[in-house]
Amino acid sequence: MAVQRTSSDLKLNPHVHAVLLDGVYEDTKEDGAALTLHALAHLTTRDVALVLERTRDRMTSYLRRRGLLEEGEDDAGGLGDA
Repeated sequence: MAVQRTSSDLKLNPHVHAVLLDGVYEDTKEDGAALTLHALAHLTTRDVALVLERTRDRMTSYLRRRGLLEEGEDDAGGLGDA
């Protein structure tokens, strides 16, 4: 995992680069000599959409509570259903 502070044009753009496993390893022998990877199922488009929707709703609520987004203001920031 690495945190990068800028984009390629040197503008401030903090973000994280990470390498993650798509599964878990299980120790299949007592002495740890063999590991078996149990791969996770692939995410569906609907799975990703549900996470995105929940994240959007929680971020909108947070911004409204902090007074940074008013009721009726464009929540999608121009990315709404077109």
